[in-house]
Amino acid sequence: MRSSAEGAAQETTGKPRQLPFLRPSIRRGIKGVAIAMLPVLGISAHAQVTQTESIMGLVYLDERPPGRLAATIDLELRYANRPGEPVRTVVSGEGEYRFGGLWPGVYFIAASAPGYRPVTIEIELTHGSRPRRSTKIVLQSEIAPAKPRPGGVISQNALKAPRAAQRHLEQAEKAFDRGDLEVAAQFIADALAAYPGYARALYMRGRVLEKQGRSEPAVSSYEEAISKDADLFAAYAAAAEICRLASDHGRLQRVSNLWKKVQPLEAPPHYYSALAKYEGGDYRSALQDAAAAYGLPHTSLPHLNLLLANCYLKLENPRAAAEQLLEFLSAYPNDPLAEQARTTLSEIDRISIP
Repeated sequence: MRSSAEGAAQETTGKPRQLPFLRPSIRRGIKGVAIAMLPVLGISAHAQVTQTESIMGLVYLDERPPGRLAATIDLELRYANRPGEPVRTVVSGEGEYRFGGLWPGVYFIAASAPGYRPVTIEIELTHGSRPRRSTKIVLQSEIAPAKPRPGGVISQNALKAPRAAQRHLEQAEKAFDRGDLEVAAQFIADALAAYPGYARALYMRGRVLEKQGRSEPAVSSYEEAISKDADLFAAYAAAAEICRLASDHGRLQRVSNLWKKVQPLEAPPHYYSALAKYEGGDYRSALQDAAAAYGLPHTSLPHLNLLLANCYLKLENPRAAAEQLLEFLSAYPNDPLAEQARTTLSEIDRISIP
């Protein structure tokens, strides 16, 4: 994957030039790929006629409907006894999902979202759409435990926490999982009273504040947690996502820069850095960061292709943009932004040479 993005990135270097039109062969290629990928939306034309069973359920983030975070959830279905590409679907703001046109049998549903632990469940589907086992999926936020740093050294911040602070934090996490934010906040305050520099408690305080809709103090708490323990990776992800949603691009860039220093071989910090640079108008640097994210392993960045496509369009490289849009539509045909991606492809096709 890296070679494709980096090769296209090289096409953007040099002096600014007029918008290049696509050659007829490229134009036909775009249409051909678009047609070829249509069967990905279903299992097969025959299956759509004879496969009438469905699986419906809910996906919650920390026991709550995802709301505006629904678009960040990646949900895919695999048939246990039959190879092939997974089938993906979208999740509503209330957490509802549905997979239709299925045979009776055993399926695996895998769910993931940035900042949450991935979950895979097994569902047995009988005739009449009667799934055995629960179809509700709950993604729990990543509460970063004390873990070895490079070289096998345990986080010194966590080691300094007195037992009383640890007990208070454990109670806070349990209350948070129940949705009792007031009780969680009190236990967090007790933990910080026992150990004011407790990074995990500061992170949990940020989670509570975020749930309460207090985004600004939540980011400040995440940043304080990072200042106490630079390896508390979940705090970077949480702070970056709030900054993205709030369009606070300057702060997003600062968080991303810190994040890249501690996780240079992970895709998310480069992705968020690219977002900040793109919104700031630095399209070439944004492309470099986005290409770096593209070349690293990632499973929860469905809109990375769209970011790359936007960078290429700003840098007047519609061919590279079209390639990224096609890749996005092939992987996420039912994504909420898929229709907009198709419209953009049509516009690229329209400006090409007849």
